[in-house]
Amino acid sequence: MEMTFKNFIKDDVENVFLNSLEFADEHIIDRKKIKVVIDNDTLKERNRKEYDGIIQADLLYFAKKDDIKKPIVGEVQMFDGILYRVFDVKEDVNMYEVILQSNED
Repeated sequence: MEMTFKNFIKDDVENVFLNSLEFADEHIIDRKKIKVVIDNDTLKERNRKEYDGIIQADLLYFAKKDDIKKPIVGEVQMFDGILYRVFDVKEDVNMYEVILQSNED
């Protein structure tokens, strides 16, 4: 296989970013155990910059696209046994960035 930039990124996602000895931890999303990276520092910064410091969401995580179905904004997602509403989803190369907010109705 030819090593293109996308292949290098995909390899880094698998072997570095989602490596449980480096950044990732296993969590259960919609009853499926997968490796994700939780990044609440980025979430705090985004809340500060984009929402004038008003907390809009509770959890930001990164997951490999192959590990979960694409989250849809407004859907309910179970993360480690707790129901959240999908607040935002971004796609990048081989990853989803998912922001969840408490599902308090």
